[in-house]
Amino acid sequence: MPSALYRTISLNLRKALRQGELEEASALVDRLKSEDGLALETRGLELEYMIQAKKYRDADILAAQLVRLYPNSSRIRFLAGQLEYRRKRYGKAEQHFRESLRLHSSRRGRQWLGKTLTQAGQLDEALSILEPLADDHGAALTDLAWLYERKQEWQRAIDCYQRILERTPDMTFAKEQVVRLKARTLDPEELMEEMDTLIELGEPIPDNLLPAYLATLFQVGRANQARNLIERLIDDLAPTTALRIAWDCYRAQVYDLAFDLFAKCAPREIGNFKFLNAWERTADMTQRIPQLIAEYEKFAPQEKSLFGRIKKLKRGMDVS
Repeated sequence: MPSALYRTISLNLRKALRQGELEEASALVDRLKSEDGLALETRGLELEYMIQAKKYRDADILAAQLVRLYPNSSRIRFLAGQLEYRRKRYGKAEQHFRESLRLHSSRRGRQWLGKTLTQAGQLDEALSILEPLADDHGAALTDLAWLYERKQEWQRAIDCYQRILERTPDMTFAKEQVVRLKARTLDPEELMEEMDTLIELGEPIPDNLLPAYLATLFQVGRANQARNLIERLIDDLAPTTALRIAWDCYRAQVYDLAFDLFAKCAPREIGNFKFLNAWERTADMTQRIPQLIAEYEKFAPQEKSLFGRIKKLKRGMDVS
């Protein structure tokens, strides 16, 4: 049976992790390991800390060990799923979450499975999971909103954020998302008129409206104007905004700008195979494979799968 000291350290560690106090959590992990380094609870909390601290290489090793040692632990499977989700390896994340739920059903486990299926593009099953959760679990509303956005059901996504604001009226994130998504529902001419007026007045276009405006410019054939605006703003774009615009450029087949924007987003997305596949296509279409290889080589030490992609790209260059 754990000692009173062990239980106290464990409780304090869980609190630190909930509050995102990672420096304190690191010290508490060390103290917990000194009390009982082999306990399942200790090793599970250590893995949770590694995931939150983004120590993904160490977390990969520990998660593999724990899944092998404790195959019937729902919590270990859940944490392994979270790690794979953070690494954007959604197929593996799905497997872990399904196994975790088989071992022990939980609302949190279902929510994470729904999130994972959304990211993997399995939208119908994700919807069947997240919709019931959103009725009594506010955190699931954000996930449901993203799912509706993936389905381009803008008004339903807006409704989710408005439900969040009914509960938490001062949540800045939800307010920003409502504004951004409402821009998607505007008539293209109406949106362009509003944004063109801001530009004429010398006012900056808000980050949460910029992707919708640029997508509309591409849609109505004003690609040169969109290009000029992106080139002017690219160095100052927030990562999330840059990623949205990158995908819009990619879908509009403006591959040179998409390449540059993907490069800006790479530190956050380098483990996402869908992102990498799209980036490689932009490099191929713009004859920038050598530049992409150089980018991959910067990230390969922490993302080992890139070594295989580098070899494949180099073989392709040799053939051509």
